[in-house]
Amino acid sequence: MPSKFRIIPAFAFALFAYSAHAADTGVDGTRAHEFSPQVAADDFAAHVRTLASDAFSGRGPDSEGEDRTTSYLRAELERIGLQPGIGGSWFQAVPVIASTVDVARSRMQITAGQAIRMLKFGEDVVFATNTGQQELRLSNSALVFAGYGIDAPEQDWHDYAGVDVVGKTVVVLAGVPDVIRGTTWYSRYGYKLEEAARQGAAATLVVHDEGDAGYSWEYVSTRAGMPQFDLPIDDDPQPPTPVRAWISAPAADALFAAAGMSLRGLRDAARKRGFHATPVGDARMSVVIDSTVVGGRSRNFVAKLRGTRHPDEAIVYSAHWDHLGTHPGESGDNVYNGAIDNATGVAALLEVAAQFAGAATKPERSVVFVLPTLEESGLLGSKYYTLHPAIPIAKTVVDINFDALVPVGPASDFVVVASACPISTMS
Repeated sequence: MPSKFRIIPAFAFALFAYSAHAADTGVDGTRAHEFSPQVAADDFAAHVRTLASDAFSGRGPDSEGEDRTTSYLRAELERIGLQPGIGGSWFQAVPVIASTVDVARSRMQITAGQAIRMLKFGEDVVFATNTGQQELRLSNSALVFAGYGIDAPEQDWHDYAGVDVVGKTVVVLAGVPDVIRGTTWYSRYGYKLEEAARQGAAATLVVHDEGDAGYSWEYVSTRAGMPQFDLPIDDDPQPPTPVRAWISAPAADALFAAAGMSLRGLRDAARKRGFHATPVGDARMSVVIDSTVVGGRSRNFVAKLRGTRHPDEAIVYSAHWDHLGTHPGESGDNVYNGAIDNATGVAALLEVAAQFAGAATKPERSVVFVLPTLEESGLLGSKYYTLHPAIPIAKTVVDINFDALVPVGPASDFVVVASACPISTMS
């Protein structure tokens, strides 16, 4: 898709109704509700209550929660009056591989000068591979600090300029430098991994800083050891990232200090134009990753309203349906319900779909409603859809995406943020 558009709509008033009435969900996660032909706070709240109930088990991909979610979406969009949107079906099968690191059999070691340090999985570092290999070994890979790991010609920003990282381990910072803020694509962990792989790196260490990353180390470590989803190599045009890892800020500080360097000083330099990547002294990394790898499938959900004059062109509305599922073995409430992320976005999409379907004058272009899976695993469902779209990407005018409509109470207006990005992936 030539550009990526995000919209924060005036559904905030409805979120107030959701937060005020969330407690009246029935035992099975549903309740009888008569939907209005107009956009209504109660309708929005009813969708959020249902999708975020324990009955939907956190909407984890390839789970009973997925079956409940996609069944609910089909029932609602049939009620609204839309048609299956892709190849005569509501569903687009997305092939995935799920890799789970065997923590007891996996290890990472950094050697710098005379110091040899074994990094503790979950405490110092979290790592995995998306190659689909059950056993992966990397020995004595030289470390290179590559700033923020960004190559953005349209921003005149080239962290990899003049450096050869083929077969090496790149260490990059989370987030983006202030001078190119506004292009959030480059702050994504997934982008940094993909760019490093395009540069030929054998491994990527992203330095976790809560301020830059936007979430805590606890969030990263909590997901450590859980299955990590990826598209199979044959279905993904991006080169694989043999070793991909987060390293905690304290562990990163210790690593650079052992190499006789200051991470703080390098961070300051990396924020300025003209930064040049540099070796991390004589530091080298060795890693062993043993994984259990299984194949599976999840589903994108696609509905369509055919255009009256230009049915071969599309306006896309999207909202990912998945969340983090249920975490077996965790004490207490282990259902990650995802009310805000992204039951709110799905509810908004359903309300918009109902308005299109009920309008007396139908749109000239086709309107495609895409509810991708595996957003929480790196936008995999969105990536797969852009590779296999209902209507060709070249004929897709815009994607209006709903994600995490924060319940801040009634609002009087909305903000549209749009920026052209060198990507074709919806989130």
